[in-house]
Amino acid sequence: MGDTTDHPGLREKIIPTYEVGCKRILITNKWIPTMKRDNVHLITNKVNKISKDSVITPKETIKPDVLIYATGFKALDFLSPISDKIKGRDQTLL
Repeated sequence: MGDTTDHPGLREKIIPTYEVGCKRILITNKWIPTMKRDNVHLITNKVNKISKDSVITPKETIKPDVLIYATGFKALDFLSPISDKIKGRDQTLL
């Protein structure tokens, strides 16, 4: 399920260059077949611009149907201005 040998270059893009635990740990490799689909593009190089219908890199311009902007570990930082105001029974959100 996690074999990337039929897609040159994919392995280098998806294998982390940081130590285990520095970012979220994925406990499955069932997502790898998705990355191998012809209609999926994993962009790991610099993105110069995101326009209303394109992702522009130094090497190419892609017109995606869907854009997943996954920046990594701090997924709740956007809540920090309001997180101390969101309260549960015994604690705040963060």
